[in-house]
Amino acid sequence: SHPPPPPHTNTPRLSSAASDVYKRQGGYSSASELLVGGSTDFNALYAGWGEEYWVHGDGFSYKSWRFHGQGSITYFWSSTPLRPSPPAMSHWNLTLIKGNEQISTGYSSNANFLSVRCIKNE
Repeated sequence: SHPPPPPHTNTPRLSSAASDVYKRQGGYSSASELLVGGSTDFNALYAGWGEEYWVHGDGFSYKSWRFHGQGSITYFWSSTPLRPSPPAMSHWNLTLIKGNEQISTGYSSNANFLSVRCIKNE
């Protein structure tokens, strides 16, 4: 299982609802505002995360996927790369963990499957 990413001081580009809550609270004590029924229209679900891996057998190999954390954790990609130099291999993300009011941010390899929230450029 993948451990939650560490908190950091950067604020990645997130949807306006998530960004407003994150900035107002400094990244702490507001996760419930982003969940279904919260005070924003973000309506996050604990979708978990996924990863790609190789299965190797006697004379064969193929890619498969496994998923973790459904119902207990969710990650949302941001549009902010970890490092600006192309190609961006990792991006910052927002993390919500069930039972934890803290909104965390971290980063993940682009090879992982995280939730997406599309936003309109303002």
